[in-house]
Amino acid sequence: MKKNGIVSFDSASNAYKSNGKYVVYPGRIIKHATGEVKFEFVVEIKENRYRYYFHNFIYQPYVLNRYGKYVPASGKAIPLNTFSLSKDVLALQEQAKLATYIERQVETLKQAMKMTLTATKKKNGTNKVDSEW
Repeated sequence: MKKNGIVSFDSASNAYKSNGKYVVYPGRIIKHATGEVKFEFVVEIKENRYRYYFHNFIYQPYVLNRYGKYVPASGKAIPLNTFSLSKDVLALQEQAKLATYIERQVETLKQAMKMTLTATKKKNGTNKVDSEW
């Protein structure tokens, strides 16, 4: 596995992996973060195709330390692998914000891949893509 900053490349599975996080702010009244959702983002590449997915969602609550700063609570990470658990940990409004954040990340990825594909097509001509993964 080769690391380049925050993105690593796994040559065995031909996939790029990156970790991300989304900081949860509960609303307008409370101005501090109450936690963060960490996740892993994977882009698999095969020939001229790619697929991506997000997984390993983990909610890390924040606590107030002795210096008056909000920091991640040690040993209190909660995996968000089921909807019932995620409904108890994150409010529906926060789940919607997280979904919007992920959709923006996907759109950014699609734009970057489209620019790369356009540059490749200009260099090599048209590409025929097999429909089977």
